[in-house]
Amino acid sequence: MTDDEQRQAGAGVVERLIEAAALLLVEIDVILSSNRWVIVNNGSDDTNHRLYDAAALRHVAALLRDLVICAERGQELATRVLSRTHVEAWLYAVYLHFGGSHALQRVVENTRYGTALVD
Repeated sequence: MTDDEQRQAGAGVVERLIEAAALLLVEIDVILSSNRWVIVNNGSDDTNHRLYDAAALRHVAALLRDLVICAERGQELATRVLSRTHVEAWLYAVYLHFGGSHALQRVVENTRYGTALVD
């Protein structure tokens, strides 16, 4: 396969990835913008966990979209920074998703502790 053929094949993958990330973001925004969350938001631990879980997914999808765009434009430093941020956000989202409300509570406590150290 020549260099041009590899670039063309890669360009198709990049375009599909950008499109898929954009569609995922639209779907997440539609779901989070619906009145269902207003009705369901009763302040319970389970509801709070779901809201944070959805927000973490939105964050991961937005980072993925931006990461692919930077990579396509050849912005190496931005791509590397976003790659690390994306991996960290993905791991956080997975921890939050499978850890349930207990994981959310630990994240809140760690955030408060970290904020208190900085202040």
